[in-house]
Parts: sequence; C-alpha cells; structure tokens
Amino acid sequence: MIFHCIVGLGILVRFIISGRVRWLMPVFPVLWEPKVGGSPEVRSLRPAWPTW
Repeated sequence: MIFHCIVGLGILVRFIISGRVRWLMPVFPVLWEPKVGGSPEVRSLRPAWPTW
C-alpha cells in the first residue's frame, strides 16, 4: 500500500515539474535503461546540430 502511494506521488510530481508526456515513464531511473546492452553509448563528440 505504501509503495503504491510513493509511486503515485512520484508520478504526480513528474507531471507538475515537466508538464510533458515524459511523466508517464516509470519513476525509478533504473527502469529507464534498456533491458539488453545497458545505457546507449555516445556515438560522437560532435554536436548533432551546428553551433555558431
């Protein structure tokens, strides 16, 4: 019961802070990483867009 309250509160806080659809993601950052292969690697140190 307490676990569900904490998760619900975390989702509500995400909704208020971000105001985007991203708040639907799980509250725990551990669950955000892909199941196989871990975190995505950085492909290049160059930015994807030009910087002036």
